[in-house]
Amino acid sequence: MTIEEILEKLKYNNGVFPRKALIQAIEKQELITPELLEIIKFSTKNIETLIEKDRYFAHTYAIYLLAQFREKQAYKLLINLFSIPGEITLDFTGDIVTEDLDKILASVYDGDINLLKALIENENTNGYVKSAALKAITILVVIGKISREEAIFYFKGLFNGRLERRYSYAWTELIVQSTRLYPEEIYEEIKKVFNENLVENFIINREYVEDVLNRGKEQCLYELQNNRRYRLIDNTISELESWSCFKQLGQNKITKPSGKFFASPHVKKVKKIGRNQPCPCGSGKKFKKCCLKKM
Repeated sequence: MTIEEILEKLKYNNGVFPRKALIQAIEKQELITPELLEIIKFSTKNIETLIEKDRYFAHTYAIYLLAQFREKQAYKLLINLFSIPGEITLDFTGDIVTEDLDKILASVYDGDINLLKALIENENTNGYVKSAALKAITILVVIGKISREEAIFYFKGLFNGRLERRYSYAWTELIVQSTRLYPEEIYEEIKKVFNENLVENFIINREYVEDVLNRGKEQCLYELQNNRRYRLIDNTISELESWSCFKQLGQNKITKPSGKFFASPHVKKVKKIGRNQPCPCGSGKKFKKCCLKKM
């Protein structure tokens, strides 16, 4: 296939996974990379128009392929895309934000940690996007791009004024990631956030944080290094082929339920709340129409 033919196959989702086109895209990495970068630029500029096209999917393939390619030029472009305020990027990219954006950002990281920090500290950034950026920082520690001490020092700054002191899912994720890195230096700050009721206790609670502290730093960091959720994007095909929006040829059934198990530390394993699922607050509304608006 030519580059043009590959891109045409990847432009829309017709319900069948485009394995051959993706294989060809990967084989032609050097030639197709500039086109993928242009897709991200185009998507950012035209997001309000493209979101109305239900089957448009080029941006999804571009995001994962660029992550697999470790394309550093994509880093700033993706930061720009996901800096768009409100829910529009979540609507445009589906479950990418809550499932894989952390790994994607770490995969294309170009060495400028300040871009991630700006995404986290921007008051207009969606709470789930902030959470993905926070987890990306932990992944950068795991893969040796930044030190644990640098990450903890930055998290301490977020606790002490760099993150807006109002309810956002980002506060829960900040405690989750602090705990992953062993939170001995910032435990007092963590306690204050729990006392201010800024944390989703069904995701992580104070007792779990204390349990991690009691287990010790060495054990905590060993578990983090061996946690498969704190890795980079290595294979676009294996990441995407089981998504529920794709069906096998000749079959009508969905190949795999959408969504993955939430991987943050918590007492009980719970599934991430889908944006179209009932809100856990009990209002009877969909999550995206209720508590998600507050994040």
